[in-house]
Amino acid sequence: MTEHWNAIRKHWQLLGSPLRPPAQVVEAYERELELAQSHVVMLGVTPELAGLGATMIAVDESADMIAGIWPGDTDMRKAVRGDWFDLPFPGASIDALIGDGCLSAIGDAEARRALFLAIASVLKADGRAGIRLYASPETPDDPKDVRALALGGGVSTFHELKWRVAMTAISGMPDHIIPVT
Repeated sequence: MTEHWNAIRKHWQLLGSPLRPPAQVVEAYERELELAQSHVVMLGVTPELAGLGATMIAVDESADMIAGIWPGDTDMRKAVRGDWFDLPFPGASIDALIGDGCLSAIGDAEARRALFLAIASVLKADGRAGIRLYASPETPDDPKDVRALALGGGVSTFHELKWRVAMTAISGMPDHIIPVT
């Protein structure tokens, strides 16, 4: 998976929504999780989220991603190499944890459960977590409807179209996994 994200890193500045969080998503993290006074851990190094919280530590397994898209360490934020399933923090020590699209990077339900256990182990009793994800619609789109929407101008970006097509293609797959390679 690291190789995939290293390739994405090279084109990061060319990506837009939904792959990069727009301003209203950043505002929603801040508002819903009340991050202003919080020590925040971020899964990944999403630069749009780097300014959230009183302090932030971003955890990413890829040194290339950290070097390529992280906006830089400051007194208030830093990025570290680490494993999301074995977060480098003492138990019950984190005010808030955020992640943007990180569930799309890890696989099936078992892996997601393992990640949620890792998150729960580092959050304080009153800690908060927010993770933005790409969710398939409850009723899968018909491929003809996606085509008509795209040709009619109803899809704003290539990446939005890509996710719509992928979600339509896997609608009957177990666990709705979209392999990312």
